[in-house]
Amino acid sequence: MHEEIKGPVWGNGCDHPADTYVCSFKSWYAANKSEVIDLYVYPDSVDGQHACLRYGNELGEYYSPGCLRHIISASSQLARYRAAVEMLSSKGYFKWEMKGDKA
Repeated sequence: MHEEIKGPVWGNGCDHPADTYVCSFKSWYAANKSEVIDLYVYPDSVDGQHACLRYGNELGEYYSPGCLRHIISASSQLARYRAAVEMLSSKGYFKWEMKGDKA
């Protein structure tokens, strides 16, 4: 179970634009342990959209799972990524587009 909370909770040490903030949530893992995460999704010209999961105020306190395709594929392995996918799904839609020739 993942619980959405009012945020952002942490400082934006990555300097993501304000409109890339999605939500904050408490992610439960292991035996009754939890962490609070601020979720950002921002555009990337190469891979589409990237995710950033901030878990503290220090500059290095974030998870960067890469593009949304990677976070979705890793969601079965890591509770925090699974929570991020669940929060994104509850707040919007994933859009898949056929890759076209770039020639």
